[in-house]
Amino acid sequence: MHITIADLHIYANQGNLDQAIADYSKVTKLDPKNSNAYFKRGFAYDNQRKRELAIEDYSKSIELNPNDAFAYINRGNLYADQGKLDRSIKDCNKAIEIDPNNAMFYVIRANAYNYYGDYDLAMKDVNHALELDPKLAVGYAVRGEICKNLKNYDLAMADVNHAIEIDPNLSNGYAIRADIYTQLKKYNLAITDATKAIQIDPKSSDVYAIRGIAYSKKGKYSKARADLNKAMELNPSNSRLREIKKTLLEINLATK
Repeated sequence: MHITIADLHIYANQGNLDQAIADYSKVTKLDPKNSNAYFKRGFAYDNQRKRELAIEDYSKSIELNPNDAFAYINRGNLYADQGKLDRSIKDCNKAIEIDPNNAMFYVIRANAYNYYGDYDLAMKDVNHALELDPKLAVGYAVRGEICKNLKNYDLAMADVNHAIEIDPNLSNGYAIRADIYTQLKKYNLAITDATKAIQIDPKSSDVYAIRGIAYSKKGKYSKARADLNKAMELNPSNSRLREIKKTLLEINLATK
């Protein structure tokens, strides 16, 4: 049976990522200059959190088609996840240069600036994204995280609650709200929200870190250790790595 690129994309949407990757690989062998096949295989790897393989495919897609804004933005998003913030912002800039009206691109660059600690530029980008698309749930979630980092917890909570109201299945919304609850020392609420986020997206390393820290504050050291180790397993470059290692050390000292 002949399988078109459109059919392959359906496989990825349906969650059959291994089959999608196998089929995309066949296409790249038959047509090694098919940039779309590399992009979509990269997207499948991305969804599996196989970051290096995804970056490799996005890079090949860009090599073959230098005007693919989505390849740049997806690669930039992964670079941010790895803490390679200069590369992330460079890719986001290129994507926005190609398509300046895509609200999501500004949210992803805002997230990179937020990791960088440049909250003014992060806020500028996310506000512009919400001007372009006032119903973009993840935009409110990221703005909520920026407000949280600025310790404006009331504004942060309002934005994250609005994000979840728009999209009740937004894992980032629950994860960020869990982090806010942790900052406010409301650990039971933090654990509840983090657990909800994990149910929606079980491959998010950040949310395991958030729940693990909340568990440690409750003295539930076994559960905390399991979550923190899971966070490092899912993403060894986790942006919270220093906090994770500090918490694990505190747990080891408390359980001697």
